[in-house]
Amino acid sequence: MTTQNRQPVLRCVLSNAAHPEYGQVTIPFPIPVMEYECTLECLAAMELGARLKRDCRVDELESGFPILKRLEKVGANLDELDYLARRLDSFDDYEAAQFQAMAVRLGTFDMTDFINLTFCCQQATVITSFSDLEDIGKAHILTLHGGHMPVDELEQVDGRAEALELILNEHGTVTPYGVVYDNGMELEQLYTEGGPFPDYLDREFVILLEASSGEGQSTLLILPDSPARLERLLCRTGIRDSPQVHSRVADSTLPDEVIRSIPAERLSINGLNRLCRAAERIAPEDLKTKISLARGHPWAGYPCEPRGENMQKTEFIRQINELVPRPDPVTTEALYRFDRECAETEYIDMLTALRVVVRNFSEETLQGAYEIIQHQNAALPSELFAAAVYLQAGRTPAEVSGLAREGRLMGFFGPERPEELSRIATCTIAESGQEQRFYTMDFGRFNPQHALKRAITYGRETGISATQAMARLTMDQPEFAEKPGGPHYILDGLGSELTEALFQLSPACPAVAAHITCNADLGITEIAYHPLWLERSQSQAAIQQM
Repeated sequence: MTTQNRQPVLRCVLSNAAHPEYGQVTIPFPIPVMEYECTLECLAAMELGARLKRDCRVDELESGFPILKRLEKVGANLDELDYLARRLDSFDDYEAAQFQAMAVRLGTFDMTDFINLTFCCQQATVITSFSDLEDIGKAHILTLHGGHMPVDELEQVDGRAEALELILNEHGTVTPYGVVYDNGMELEQLYTEGGPFPDYLDREFVILLEASSGEGQSTLLILPDSPARLERLLCRTGIRDSPQVHSRVADSTLPDEVIRSIPAERLSINGLNRLCRAAERIAPEDLKTKISLARGHPWAGYPCEPRGENMQKTEFIRQINELVPRPDPVTTEALYRFDRECAETEYIDMLTALRVVVRNFSEETLQGAYEIIQHQNAALPSELFAAAVYLQAGRTPAEVSGLAREGRLMGFFGPERPEELSRIATCTIAESGQEQRFYTMDFGRFNPQHALKRAITYGRETGISATQAMARLTMDQPEFAEKPGGPHYILDGLGSELTEALFQLSPACPAVAAHITCNADLGITEIAYHPLWLERSQSQAAIQQM
């Protein structure tokens, strides 16, 4: 997704009623997916943002829905505010009048009732002007039919007569938002405080996942989502991300061949979410190739090492013995069988992935990557680079095996061939005395200084921080991307374990090409290149010039 000039539905000034000395924070709603973790961190510093409690005091609330001023000076739950804003974000002017007028008629003051009202207020008729009785009558009849009628039938309606029938014979309530007639509407309790939110599809998705605990309770998950928000949504439903959870792909924007290639049986809900985040970052034309490489089926046009119809087991063992410092026959046999299951007939991808590890990491890291399969869950070839990052940062092969099981190694792409330079770089953004850490998989493909300049401008235009704006920038924006790469974010990993692992890597490890420092207050950037990576880059450039 690209940056948007979308205005928030609500802007709330929140505080901790128990600790007024903590000050206030202003939060716009709905909260963009990429900003959810930042919002939680901001509230956590004030001891706010509980999953289910209404612990945020709403000191001020600004919106295009004046009726919501009724939520001021009381406690609110972060996710309830966010869900209400998401619901109201789709309302047109007439729906806004229906919602607010019915809130007056029903005497609505509670958040639960406001949320439930968004699902039924469309049943009411609101007259905001009496200047056109024909229009009033037809709008009323259309409302009684659920907002849908054949055009020819609607044209046959005597709008004036219907309007007079309504005005003269039905009880209307005069409100600041118009005269409202409830038409027998009842406030259905679709939502109860602390429970799951009613299913609502309000944004684009990669996978639409229906998850249930097997006890009748199910929820619709829009993936990808913020990991923190996903966890909180599952908490509300009582669903835990475990093997006992039943999930079904209700819909997907991925090509059928990609869906069939996903190892769904190996992935948790969080694993599927990470896969969807990865898919969102990849240009559509590259997605099939990435999945193919992960599953061991190179597509035509991609270079492969010379081989026959099958690489013989003996040849596979020979190459492993040459690569790995301490090969073990049992481990090699297991790796061979796993590679055969992944690739069916080809074995080059696993060997290539290990050679990439040799090129960018220490021998002990290579040994650890080789030994992951000893711990029940192996890493796919496309996951080995991420696995090596964790290993180099101090994780054990057993721990990385667990990360593979959870799908946490997916979506992080290093070089596909040993001779390729890493495009991974760490990034620190400093702003207003705070620092946020990210990483990028597109180092060298965009200009950090141009990107920071664009983020500062966009932040001023939309009222968000430059850091938040930087996290929204995508590779399809020519003002800073020298090599446009599709609608994926230039930065990723805010607050993630992978980001922390990348920051911990040894200076001897050229897997991280450089560190980018962006000072948003001064509007300047600095790049500190890894010496070995820079040396290799210069050598490649010299060879290309010969």
